[in-house]
Amino acid sequence: MTKRIHVIGTGGTISAAGAAGKTTSYQAGAFDASQLLEGLPSLDGIADLTYEQIFSVASESLSNAQLLQLGQRVQEVLADESIDGIVISHGTDTLEETAYFLHLTAPSDKPIVLTGAMRPATAASADGPMNLYQAICLAASDQAVGMGALVAFSDGIYSGREVQKTSNFRPQAFDSRDLGCLGYLREDQAYFLQGPTKPSPQIDLSEVGQLPRVDIAYYHVGASTDILDFFKNHSDGIVLAGVGTGNISQDWCDYIKSHEDQLPPIVRSSRVANGLTLYEASVDGGMPFIPSGSLPPSKAKILLTLILTQTQDPQAIREAFERY
Repeated sequence: MTKRIHVIGTGGTISAAGAAGKTTSYQAGAFDASQLLEGLPSLDGIADLTYEQIFSVASESLSNAQLLQLGQRVQEVLADESIDGIVISHGTDTLEETAYFLHLTAPSDKPIVLTGAMRPATAASADGPMNLYQAICLAASDQAVGMGALVAFSDGIYSGREVQKTSNFRPQAFDSRDLGCLGYLREDQAYFLQGPTKPSPQIDLSEVGQLPRVDIAYYHVGASTDILDFFKNHSDGIVLAGVGTGNISQDWCDYIKSHEDQLPPIVRSSRVANGLTLYEASVDGGMPFIPSGSLPPSKAKILLTLILTQTQDPQAIREAFERY
């Protein structure tokens, strides 16, 4: 049965135009969703499409307000019984953050698939058309039902929770850290090898007027505690991007301990590409840290942001990081 898939355009390289044939120095948002769909192979028998352009922005400029707007719109569209799934065209720079945001707020088992491109639409070998075509085919696949938010990119299928951009110029730009892809796309067919590692809490965004401000404090050799002083006064939550298993200096630990009552919830994560950040008595003992588990700092920020729309209780936040 032909599925009804709604396509939402947000901008990004997939919609960009530049000098004919070139892959650099382009302007995002030159083409809207309807124009991107015009050049795709036939979807007869696969999907009937509706579409909209919610905004046109390079994803590095995506704001919290736009992320919330997109999440609320996705929830509205999927509440329509006539819609079977959603595809979102998105810039690659922050696609992983939006994918996890939508994974955590997915309102149903209907497929949500994000995709983008590493080369502008005017490049000699643009990758956007095939990525978009396969994303639509994936959203129309029964195998994608109940998988949460997915990313379709360069013949791969990735979980919105695990996906991460791993190259800043190659077309095969995404992977899933230690865990690998969920499966593959070949032409219009999806082949799943595994499912997502964690469930979705299906956080309702309908009553959320503004997302909390969560900032990432990136630790490095010689890092000053001044940055923590700034976040203490401006942030609703802090994610520490520590070294190794999420380690920070004794100066940072001393600062956090002495200002514990003035600081917002603090999640301890790691800037290392793979591995886990777990409770360690030598680091966490007597400290207000919430380990991020397998989430890197960018994803930990998304989960903390959304949980703070529900609660500020440290134990509830800790349980959310263990579960999601």
